[in-house]
Amino acid sequence: MKQSNMISRLLFILLIATSMWSPQLLAVAWDDLSDSEKTTLKRFEQNWDDFDDERQQRLITGAKRWQEMDSEQKGVMQERLRKWQSLPVERRQQLRERFREFKQMSPEEQQRIKNRIQKFRSMEPEKRQALRERWNNLTPEQRQRFRNLTPEQRKRFRQATPEQRKKFRQNWRKD
Repeated sequence: MKQSNMISRLLFILLIATSMWSPQLLAVAWDDLSDSEKTTLKRFEQNWDDFDDERQQRLITGAKRWQEMDSEQKGVMQERLRKWQSLPVERRQQLRERFREFKQMSPEEQQRIKNRIQKFRSMEPEKRQALRERWNNLTPEQRQRFRNLTPEQRKRFRQATPEQRKKFRQNWRKD
């Protein structure tokens, strides 16, 4: 794959990953972009005027982020792009929707989720695998019920004794 095409696709991924932001959105003419932005966004030149203001701003933000990355960071992002492209279209759409849902959450809830992801990543591989297997053994309905637990219910579960947790899980799976 050509490097410029890879960079352009990576910028698209950065669009998905960038946080929602609320500066005043204004259309930007292609000729008003800096030379480095034009180089990074070259793939989009033909369609630039067709993009809405928000998309143009997000592309510019992604281009600036790309330009600020060192070669190691760019390599990591290129690998993420390869993984993203290897996903089935349905899975990518599902991930986009989950990202939209995440962005609609309160900052506190977003932080709670980020903390849980970090905790999961820091687990020993065997524990992560066991947790994945337990999750995969749940029915879709059980998974949704788990996602819908309130922060108070989650707190009570975390503070429960191992025996109370076991009982909770047994009752929870029966429902």
